[in-house]
Amino acid sequence: MFNGNGNGLERVRLSGLSKNFAAGREKTTAFRLLHDIVKATDPAPLHARRVVAIEAFSMYTGEVLGLIGENGAGKTTLLKLIAGLYAPSAGSIQREGKVVYFAGLGIGMIQDLTVRENVYLYGAIYGISRSRLESDFEDMLEWAELTDFADAPLRHLSTGMKTRLAFAIATRVEADVLLLDEAFSAGDQRFQNKCDAFVWGRRGGSSAVLVATHNLAFVRRYCTRAIWLHHGLMREEGEPDRVVDSYLDYSKT
Repeated sequence: MFNGNGNGLERVRLSGLSKNFAAGREKTTAFRLLHDIVKATDPAPLHARRVVAIEAFSMYTGEVLGLIGENGAGKTTLLKLIAGLYAPSAGSIQREGKVVYFAGLGIGMIQDLTVRENVYLYGAIYGISRSRLESDFEDMLEWAELTDFADAPLRHLSTGMKTRLAFAIATRVEADVLLLDEAFSAGDQRFQNKCDAFVWGRRGGSSAVLVATHNLAFVRRYCTRAIWLHHGLMREEGEPDRVVDSYLDYSKT
């Protein structure tokens, strides 16, 4: 376990982190490939496009961090780096405990299976035990307001209903680091309120939560710390109201 910050134990530590993606070469076509062979020319070189560059950053237990920034700022890339879905181009990521990444709630569910079958399938994808899924099944359906749909094919549910079901299962995931990428941006106000309550319940707990979101009101109300990412750089970090105000001031210019 890493050292603490006086309030919680360190779960994630980034140091000298950067991630580059190749960019700048024209799309290869059959004609271009033949031309290069006949003319004995090399393809145009690839150029690295830096997406994320963070010198130092840590996450601690009990924190709910809001990650904000315009589209293309690198939020999703940062989450995928922390989750281990991307390898860094440079620097290091140290993690302590189980890391779970949620994006696009419901991906992995199968339309022709029933709600019950999808609960067991989706839960297994995220490492929830069969016994836990069985014992919590009724509670999850009640949370998702799907009590009467247990044996209905998933295809009969609306998009909102599927999202509620997926998030109901997600609330049972036991993670030391929970990464949410606009995971509950869709849904009606009742669903939003339930999601907010779930996140609020994680404050001061044994896990660290990082939420990438465009919902600035959520960041102000529910997050303990905010990070503003701008062109892959951490432009500001700290108390949510201050960071959100800085971001809004910049957006007006």
